[in-house]
Amino acid sequence: MNNSNNHLKARLILMRHGQSVWNAERRLAGQADIPISELGHNQVVQQKETVQRLQPATIVCSDLRRARQSSSLLGFDSPAIDQRLREANVGAWEGEYIATLPKEHYQAWRIGEFTPPQGESWHLFCNRVEEVLNERIATGGICLLVTHGGVIRAACDRLLGLSPQQILPVSPASITVFDVYDTPKLSAFNLAHNISLGRFE
Repeated sequence: MNNSNNHLKARLILMRHGQSVWNAERRLAGQADIPISELGHNQVVQQKETVQRLQPATIVCSDLRRARQSSSLLGFDSPAIDQRLREANVGAWEGEYIATLPKEHYQAWRIGEFTPPQGESWHLFCNRVEEVLNERIATGGICLLVTHGGVIRAACDRLLGLSPQQILPVSPASITVFDVYDTPKLSAFNLAHNISLGRFE
């Protein structure tokens, strides 16, 4: 008898965009439309073979430039665009150098306990990310989502029930994979290249 827990319903491949110009400068981008850097370009190109091997049937991308550039470098020039995959809105902190922010406020923000002025709370941010994830799980199959580091952390919160304190940041151009059976399972986290996963069956 088949166990329904062994039936893979959906595979969500979340890839962070390559390093942006502001990532390199240690500035908070939030929803600013910042391009990727030369290093970011190279990071994404190095992931192309891995992504192709994972055989995504559907490609969904944040509308921000750094994500769209990354999608194109992977060979996907016309992905579905979804604004809900944008990075968190950091409000008045947008463009600020991390080193200039009040340390206690920045640390509290990293664990979801502080919202920058005019920014988006962790809870509301996770809500919009969860909407996209649930839609893609309901659709089923293998879906690549080209997005942002905060979105991947929000996915860990909502799909795995982890608190922000438990979720490590992910690196530029890294891949995180959720396999969804009756419940989601984390199959890969923050991987740079050469990952190998079981077939989607």
